[in-house]
Amino acid sequence: MVQLNTLSLQCLTWLIKKDLPSIKECLSSVTANVFALLHKYAAQGMGKGDNYELVLAAFKYVGVLLRDVRDYTFLPEQLATLLLYVEQDLHDHSRQASAFLVLKAILHRKLQCGALGDVMMGVAKLAITSYHINVRVQAKQSYITYLYEYPLDKSALESHLSFILSQLDYEILEGRDCALEMIDSILITFPRTFVADNCDLLYVSLAARLINEPQPELRKKIAALLRKLMSGVAVNHGEKLLDICLTWMKDAKVAHKRLVPSNNKLKGSGS
Repeated sequence: MVQLNTLSLQCLTWLIKKDLPSIKECLSSVTANVFALLHKYAAQGMGKGDNYELVLAAFKYVGVLLRDVRDYTFLPEQLATLLLYVEQDLHDHSRQASAFLVLKAILHRKLQCGALGDVMMGVAKLAITSYHINVRVQAKQSYITYLYEYPLDKSALESHLSFILSQLDYEILEGRDCALEMIDSILITFPRTFVADNCDLLYVSLAARLINEPQPELRKKIAALLRKLMSGVAVNHGEKLLDICLTWMKDAKVAHKRLVPSNNKLKGSGS
């Protein structure tokens, strides 16, 4: 019976992309049954086997429904259930692929759900902490998509930026590298006003990391980000950065004085 359900779901996943009147008529009831199957079989930590294949087929069905069937409206409780499964499956390596499939489809549709913010914070942490490069890449892409596409208020965006900048001190090199890639995405894609309003925070965090970063490759990336930041801000915001440098020069701490020549080199050098 489980294998038959799996095959049926695989067929339905293909059929729902077709503009067939009969499919539209039964789509709501079919989808309700798919969620019933998920509720019954999507147990966290489930290994390989027929039940596992059924759950994967169900997630693929939902992912295609989210991504390709734009006129289908998910019920709030269905979205909440999906996010619950996504959140737990993101930490199960055998089911991360299906979890990202569903999550990306939700983000693509810009669907709103109360739990989404918490789930995306978990995704952001996964981008930093995962030992698997494909997971870090997918988590980073999903997180940046969420920040850029969703109507987050200024305070929420600044909170996310603070989180990203705090990861520059993460003990694992790959995590710090991912944080730098997130910052690069922000400098490239985010509105100029947001970058300008936060240029001092970005500048101070990157400049401090430039001094403390032990890995040459990451120092090069940090230097490139600082150049990109300084070349992208208007003159009035550039004055803010100059004021920061002057404050460092007057500081009694030698570590702060070291920041000034290091960052001045960036203006005329590619290294």
